[in-house]
Amino acid sequence: MVRWRCGANTTFGMSPELKFGLLDAPEAQRLRCLRSLAILDTPPDPALDALTRAVSAQLDCPIVLVSLVDDERQWFKSHHGLAATQTPRDMAFCAHALTDGRLLEVPDAQADARFRDNPLVTGEPGIRFYAGAPLIVQGHTIGTLCAIDRQPRQLTAQQREVLTALAKVAVAVIERSAAQRRTELSEARLADTLRAASDFQWEVDSELRFTWVGHGVEALLGVTPAGLVGQPIWNPLILDAMGMSPVERPTLHQRLAARHDTLRLLVELPAQGPASPPRRPVLLSAVPVLGLDNAPLGWRGTVKDVSMLLEGVRRSRELEARLSSIAAQLPGVIFMLERHHSGQLRLPYASERLLEVFGLRPEAATDDALALFAQVPEAQRSELLRGLVQSAEVGGDWAFECCITDAAAAERWVGGRATPTRLSDGRQVWYGYAADFTERRHAAQAMASAQRRLQQALDVGHLGVLSIDLASATVVADATALRLHGLPNQEAPSRPLAAWLACIARADREAVNAAIASDQQLRAPITLSYRLAIGGDGAQLELQLDGGSAPGRLLGLCRDVTEQERAASAQRDQASAELAQRQQTAFLSRVSHELRTPMNAILGFVDLMRTDNATPLTPQHRQWTEHVMSAGQRLMSLINDLLDLTRIDSGHHSLELRSCTLLSLIDASHGLLLPLALQKPVSLMAPTGKIRLQVLADQRGLEQVLVNVFANAIKFNAPHGRVSCHVEAQAERALIHISDEGPGIPAERRDRLFQPFERLGRAQASPEGSGLGLAISRSLVEAMGGRISASFPAHGGTCITIELPLAGDNIDTEPGRLYALAGPAQAAATATATTIGVPRRAIYADDNAVNTLLLQAMVAMRSDWTLDTVACADALRAALAETRFALVILDIHLGSDSGLDLLRELRQNPLLSGVTFVALSADSQPDQIARALKAGFDDYWTKPIELAELNRRLDRLSLLQ
Repeated sequence: MVRWRCGANTTFGMSPELKFGLLDAPEAQRLRCLRSLAILDTPPDPALDALTRAVSAQLDCPIVLVSLVDDERQWFKSHHGLAATQTPRDMAFCAHALTDGRLLEVPDAQADARFRDNPLVTGEPGIRFYAGAPLIVQGHTIGTLCAIDRQPRQLTAQQREVLTALAKVAVAVIERSAAQRRTELSEARLADTLRAASDFQWEVDSELRFTWVGHGVEALLGVTPAGLVGQPIWNPLILDAMGMSPVERPTLHQRLAARHDTLRLLVELPAQGPASPPRRPVLLSAVPVLGLDNAPLGWRGTVKDVSMLLEGVRRSRELEARLSSIAAQLPGVIFMLERHHSGQLRLPYASERLLEVFGLRPEAATDDALALFAQVPEAQRSELLRGLVQSAEVGGDWAFECCITDAAAAERWVGGRATPTRLSDGRQVWYGYAADFTERRHAAQAMASAQRRLQQALDVGHLGVLSIDLASATVVADATALRLHGLPNQEAPSRPLAAWLACIARADREAVNAAIASDQQLRAPITLSYRLAIGGDGAQLELQLDGGSAPGRLLGLCRDVTEQERAASAQRDQASAELAQRQQTAFLSRVSHELRTPMNAILGFVDLMRTDNATPLTPQHRQWTEHVMSAGQRLMSLINDLLDLTRIDSGHHSLELRSCTLLSLIDASHGLLLPLALQKPVSLMAPTGKIRLQVLADQRGLEQVLVNVFANAIKFNAPHGRVSCHVEAQAERALIHISDEGPGIPAERRDRLFQPFERLGRAQASPEGSGLGLAISRSLVEAMGGRISASFPAHGGTCITIELPLAGDNIDTEPGRLYALAGPAQAAATATATTIGVPRRAIYADDNAVNTLLLQAMVAMRSDWTLDTVACADALRAALAETRFALVILDIHLGSDSGLDLLRELRQNPLLSGVTFVALSADSQPDQIARALKAGFDDYWTKPIELAELNRRLDRLSLLQ
């Protein structure tokens, strides 16, 4: 059992429900039983007082108590021989008798460990003996009937039986008193209810004559109860809910005679007295009175004056009619929304436009407003209800809007506002208005969209808006305009015109001021451009002004045109640069053409003299032609290197980056340089390492780089030296190391290794070269995303490292090949191929007679080809119309005609479908060659063309045809 002590753990001030919640279940039930008897703190009961006196006499004990144990005290309903009416529960002997429901006897409290320190034992009243019989009500021990003595003693068995029996008598007295109090309380409640619910009560017998009438009848109808007793009950007509007497309405007697179980009727009763109306509307209730055999004995009922209620109903109906008339004129719906304590929502009133706005009739939501909220999509419904709850909590207006879908599946926007009011009974009521604002919303959305688009346009264009009022000399500007002018964004909407003009540079300020003041109402928009006095050098704004809606008011848009001016300047510079590049390209093309054309004749005729067996040269003449050929080739190499370097530096070198295999490119370079290595003689060692790596590079450009580097390694090597090549991969890059065994480069000259025309102080007897090979190689490698460098081993020689990005899947290398040294005979030119049979016929169109003569002489040395020549386009057309040619060799620049245009024309002739067209030109730049091949040429030969190269190309054409 839980004990409660007064002090720090007291529960005084707690509600019974809270106290019971802190107790264990049996104790809580016991306390509820005790409280239900309503006996605590009631006046003394004579029967119980007589009982305690009798127990005192029977047991010869000076103190006898009827003790009821509450949660914190024991209270004495009857106390004999003791003045106190209660003691704290933690001192109570009786609290120990509650546990097992049996009599508790303590012969000597001082000898009992439970009680020897109890203040009631050590102090007054000095208890030594205690015997308590439990008082059990509905199975719960609510207290004891106890006998107390100041001397130790012990009850006999008969005394115990007497005490136990009298305890049951006490229980009976307590229960009877509780029942009597409940009856009296019920009767009092019934009487109070009747008085509150009616003005008077009445009874009639089976003949419908009054047998009793309450006193309230006199105040209501002006007649005494005695005057009605014995008289028949009134027999008025039954009225409707509005207090009207409808035709053929039954009377009260007829309804009573029908023997209904319960009647509630609205009737009018006669009234007497000068201040009373002749007839008063009342609500008459009646229930039948039945005998033991259910035989009708009469009726009993009440009468309630409802005249004020009916008047209120009539006025309410009138107001409702007026409200409905007013509501019919409104475009929306007015409503009253009610929220009960339980959270239930009702719609007691809504105008008829509820159907038009929400698609719901008012009566459908009268008792359950959730039917109205069900019209709203679920995603918005919870938001509406949250707003309603918040309005109820803080007392603010409930503003709402939502999108609903009507029967035609069209979306409509509905919104409104309602004001909350809390009624005296705790209900919350909102009075509000709602309307369909779909069209207004669409208009607002269109306006907002237009404003957003306008603002976005202003933001995108970084445009500021300002208004100038010349009459007040003020300027109103938005945040962007203020920022552009370097002005602070202050709260004041306007600022002096002079402060705005002060932001403009002094050199432009007067012109701007004069333009603004020249005409207070601009007839046409003007554009002003000015620099700022603040915000840094070069800041420039543009202002477009137009006349406002009133004279003397100007509206304008301003924007920062600093970057545009800079961009325009940069564009002009770029255009100049592009023009210069185009001019440079044209110059390169012209230089290439003009230099290669005479070189074609020089080298070509020298080559013819060297190879003409019909008229052999003398040894002296042959030596001279060798010198001429060597000088011409060197000059041609220098021209090619210069054009390549200029083309790369100007960005006109076209690169096509793709996956290239190093092994094939190294093999190709070795093959080209093998004659040079044999002549030196130098050994070209087989490449080692990961030579099958794939690199991302331009194949033609990388081949040129490798040829340049290998050629230098051969030319500047020691006699019988070796040229090595080793490939490795590091961090997604391929490193190609090409080394020689030459004397190397002096330390003081190494930093100029990749400079154009730099021969690093080599003597005139050193190997020939223009000094451009490594410069061109560096430009090409860097254009391909790589780098080239040189290192110088301690044992001598030079190592050039080419670094390029890897591309694609790569595999490890296989052992390379060692190129065997070949004799001088292997380096000789390939013999001219000849065929037996009818010679093939070719025609060459060129306006340069020397070039024509040279090509005729070269072809004449062959027996399988004959060559006709023409000098213009018309002659070529005529020749092709008369004769069938296997090959047409066409100069790109044929007088005033374009070889490309002429080719396109000839390709349209179906009779020439099997003819091979070859371009022969001094234009050697890659884009020129690519353009010619794209135009339809089958091959492109560049001037100067060597006899051996011409023979190889004609041999290939012979095989193909």
